[in-house]
Amino acid sequence: MALARAAVLLCVCSLFDAAIASTSSLGDYMSSWVKSQEGKHVGSDATDHKQTECWDLAMAAIEHARAKGFSVPRGPSTYEWSSQTVSYKDAQPGDIVQFVSWKEKTGHSSRSTGSHHTAVVTLAWNSQTCGLQTEGQNPSPVHQAVYHPCSPYHISGSMVVYRLGGSTPSPSPSPPPSPSPFTGKYQVGDHVEGLYKDGIWYAATIVKINSDGTYTLEWADGGTRDTVKPESKIRPPTSPSPSPASKYQVGELVEGLFKDGYWYKATIVKINSDGTYTLKWADGGTQDTVKPESKIRISSGDGNGALQVVVV
Repeated sequence: MALARAAVLLCVCSLFDAAIASTSSLGDYMSSWVKSQEGKHVGSDATDHKQTECWDLAMAAIEHARAKGFSVPRGPSTYEWSSQTVSYKDAQPGDIVQFVSWKEKTGHSSRSTGSHHTAVVTLAWNSQTCGLQTEGQNPSPVHQAVYHPCSPYHISGSMVVYRLGGSTPSPSPSPPPSPSPFTGKYQVGDHVEGLYKDGIWYAATIVKINSDGTYTLEWADGGTRDTVKPESKIRPPTSPSPSPASKYQVGELVEGLFKDGYWYKATIVKINSDGTYTLKWADGGTQDTVKPESKIRISSGDGNGALQVVVV
């Protein structure tokens, strides 16, 4: 139950911070913040939260405003909150009122303060009721109190209304613009040739353009290694598109007659302009890869080893 209450309180505080952080002035922020503290005993960093005097409420409001980015200059002394004072008739939310031995009477009720009392204005002075709405504390927790500074209500004592000077928070800087996407020579889907790590150019397709300027290839023979290439290791296809007379196609699995007289499994990776084919041996060999059609046949067995010896 205690955890649930704590979670609710945290949520409410987060919503409050998000709401009042968007206010346009320091006074609005101060006023909203002290009203949100009603029912609490509020301490301040200035007194290490060891007390909850009326002074601490105003000081805590300033501390929270500074934490939100408002620039609030320090007052000349403990009970002088600013070098700027205004008449109570011009008081605005966020102003700080400093009372000295204040006494007043309205109808059958009376209100008085100690030798020093601090409160924060939360509503502009009402000329019809002569009421100045504030929030204060000590000894009671934070609560609303309305003072009446004009005759015939005011009996004795004095009040000074301080207006805090300060700048509003600077807007968050705009994030830097995203870097322009890399535009290279090739586009996704282009049919190209890539220089494999064995030093041979093989047919491939561009499947991705990477942010560092490289390209990811998909090899025509289905290989999955050495697929990321810089532009310098990619070129347009050098062989013409296979004509209907070509018996085999790029990517086709076949068997090639190696110079040792054995047939080995391979993949067609290029059709050359002279009618020959470039093979990629299944066992990874890199020799004797260019073959005429007469030394290629459709694959007829499994495995990568020699399939049949031919005496030549």
